[in-house]
Amino acid sequence: MSRAGVVGVLVGVLSVAGIAAGQGRLAAEHARTKTKADIFYLPPASQLKRMTLGYDSAACDILWAKLLVEYGRHWSEHRELEHNDLVRFLDGLLVLDKDFVPIYRYVDTLLVYRPLKGERRDAEAARRYLEEGTRLRPRDPNVWLHYGEFVSYLGPAWLDDETEREAWRRDGALAIVNAVELGAKADRTL
Repeated sequence: MSRAGVVGVLVGVLSVAGIAAGQGRLAAEHARTKTKADIFYLPPASQLKRMTLGYDSAACDILWAKLLVEYGRHWSEHRELEHNDLVRFLDGLLVLDKDFVPIYRYVDTLLVYRPLKGERRDAEAARRYLEEGTRLRPRDPNVWLHYGEFVSYLGPAWLDDETEREAWRRDGALAIVNAVELGAKADRTL
């Protein structure tokens, strides 16, 4: 075997030995790093609008896409997506465009069914966002219907007090009635 061949084999053997020696340490460091919390470089909602320099719609679309990607990534990695992080995204979106319809369509899913678990405060926050949607879009039957369905059927599952559950169900039923009066199809399929 030539000298170049011996050097090549030696470099290969040393490379494999180096990888084998460092792999355990790097795997342990990687596992430790994965468990740390995320840091989202998102300015406070009060400053976000000024930072978009008038490109509110484009910034809103980018922020919405980022939120959906993070939501999916956390589900796939089985990692917690913090309530406060979600609220920062949602508040930022609403500062940029109060009439951003996808929020009122998916806010309950994003909050209550967030990775890895939702809590009572998530259901209450989802209701507040949906109520804001009914105030901003008072003639939109779909927003009213979605609000009514969440408050009637999904939201009460997160409450402990039966009296409070019944109050939510009553409010939801009234919202569904309002939605039907506005033209919603309450028996629609998604």
